[in-house]
Amino acid sequence: MPVIQPHAKTAGVLAGVLALAGCSGSEAAVPAHPTWHNGEVNAVSRITSASGVAMTTSMRADGTLETVALDLATGRKLWAHPATMAGRLPGMGVPAPAIVQSSG
Repeated sequence: MPVIQPHAKTAGVLAGVLALAGCSGSEAAVPAHPTWHNGEVNAVSRITSASGVAMTTSMRADGTLETVALDLATGRKLWAHPATMAGRLPGMGVPAPAIVQSSG
């Protein structure tokens, strides 16, 4: 009567490969993130960034919206300008502000 043996060797090799892959470190897979926190900004849109500047739409304490530009390295508010969402229904959300990278 033949004895059926499980694929123990294949399972062991697969487990070893997965363990080695999980332990390998790659700096490319872990980008550097800012370590600052800005409590003045109540972001209600996605954040966009370019040229060392991050921008978002923020809601002030009185319920009005403003577009805010922050220094990406320090989190310091560079400027803020009132924002309106003309023609957008309240349930549609707030789009991220447009940002372009300048040449100089």
